[in-house]
Amino acid sequence: SVQELIGFGKKYLAPAFNPFAGIKRPQATKINEFLIMRNVLAHYSDYAWRPYYKFMKNRYRYDRVPEPGAFLIAVTYEGEYRWSEYIRGFLRASQEMIKEVT
Repeated sequence: SVQELIGFGKKYLAPAFNPFAGIKRPQATKINEFLIMRNVLAHYSDYAWRPYYKFMKNRYRYDRVPEPGAFLIAVTYEGEYRWSEYIRGFLRASQEMIKEVT
């Protein structure tokens, strides 16, 4: 999770060289959501599915939870693929991390 990265940075890196401190909450949320989906796709275990079901039911109010791939290629109300939200989250986090150390 992003919180683990931030904790690692605080523990092992000097503040001037800690890029993880620049990650903001909205980007951290998107990255963590993506990691939940990644775990399902990588492991396909009950252990990975539980957080995914919980996330989908709480965040998106799904009764019938879609597969991660179907969820990511779905088109939002704005007319974009949902995966683009996650790409933007990663890009913004990386931009904030660069700002933090420069």
